Amino acid sequence: LARAIGTGSVRAVSLRGCSVGAEGTARLGRALVETAVAAAASDGAAVDLSLDVSGNQFGMAQGKGSGKKGKKQSVSELRKQATKTTNAYMTFVRKKITSGLKDAGLDVSAYTGSSMAESDDEFEAAAGMFEAEGGAHTSARCGARAFAEAILGCPAPPPGAGRAAGPPPRCTVGMRQCALDAGGADALANAIVHARDVLGVALTVDASLNRDLTRPAVRALRRGAAADVDPVLEE
Repeated sequence: LARAIGTGSVRAVSLRGCSVGAEGTARLGRALVETAVAAAASDGAAVDLSLDVSGNQFGMAQGKGSGKKGKKQSVSELRKQATKTTNAYMTFVRKKITSGLKDAGLDVSAYTGSSMAESDDEFEAAAGMFEAEGGAHTSARCGARAFAEAILGCPAPPPGAGRAAGPPPRCTVGMRQCALDAGGADALANAIVHARDVLGVALTVDASLNRDLTRPAVRALRRGAAADVDPVLEE
């Protein structure tokens, strides 16, 4: 996909909840910005590229709480737990039906595909699933920081290359529900300023629905480095 973006044949990529990690986010981000710079230098037509990696848990935000009732969890984690619990409950029901049929003199174990002991273990393991300790962070490396580092690593256009007349190229990135923390937001803000001042690209990031980010920080990233105002991340 990064190569496809680089050729200019793809202008919009959406990989929501697709287990995209830090390395993939960095490659896609760099390809997005470099393509915008190249397209802007070649003609004066408006350039508008977008990348949506929302729902990929590549941030570094840590889950809070110690398994207490009411603890907030990521949507993806809740979905995983719900699926496991549902499967375990169905196994439990199957076990009860099998037990009842055996009491009636019918042995249907060959059709159930699971032993009674195994069913008990599965059900007990899932019974306390929603009380287990867990957090939103699932990545060893922050995808937002990796993305920002890739943008900061993009060199400035060579002297004299200039840019064709017209509006600056726009790159819109979606990072909603990605477990972003304040450090990741700061890194994205630096990338936004670098894109504007060095590369001539209007970069904006939609980082809403990340519970560790303040509303001013989310607004600043979504607004981008408009005019001469830097996206200061207020607390």
